[in-house]
Amino acid sequence: MISLKNINKVYTLRDGPTIAALNDVDLEIGDGEFLVIIGRSGSGKTTLLNVAAGLTKPSSGTVLVDGTDVWSLSDKEQSRLRNRKLGFVFQFPSLIPVLSALENVMLPVSLGDRNGHDGHNGDGGRAKAVELLETVGLGDRLASFPRQMSAGQQQRVVIARALMNEPELLFADEPSSDLDEQTEVEIMDLFADIHARTGVSIMMVTHASQLIKYGTRAVEMSAGRLRELG
Repeated sequence: MISLKNINKVYTLRDGPTIAALNDVDLEIGDGEFLVIIGRSGSGKTTLLNVAAGLTKPSSGTVLVDGTDVWSLSDKEQSRLRNRKLGFVFQFPSLIPVLSALENVMLPVSLGDRNGHDGHNGDGGRAKAVELLETVGLGDRLASFPRQMSAGQQQRVVIARALMNEPELLFADEPSSDLDEQTEVEIMDLFADIHARTGVSIMMVTHASQLIKYGTRAVEMSAGRLRELG
């Protein structure tokens, strides 16, 4: 599904020093795999996720998604790839405040390139969005705005939105770090259920070691390098 080869990422600070966020990282994520990347703050795990997702360009190395070199594509081609194959759940709910839960979930369809066809039975994705919100337990909150929902409910909307275009790979960056313990369990159980039902590949980064159990495989990142766990 995704292959990272000899990935390096170096940041140059204003006063001259450089920071090596990623050091010769090699990583393969197979179809249907739920990979958990554990690491402390500053270990490079979020940089790795952003590089894998085509959001941050590596200083050197190759990123392949289904055999396609992401950084050989134009900006438009990269956007099309992300919209069609990838889903994103970030640390803090990234919902548009003036849109309802339903409208937020439908957003990827309106942003997609479908040559004049919405790909969702001509309804702009409404039926699919309703189904996804029901799946994440928010069938009764379709018209609610983000400010009217708890942090856990907002994150559920984000997960539903990430699944709108049926991605092959779902990226999750600290998806439960802003949640209380009980809500964290509920969100992670939701990820596990989605993985089991759909077979979507998941790449999740977290600092919380208790979340390792949710994955099919775990690696640890430290000082920009990876090592397998278990």
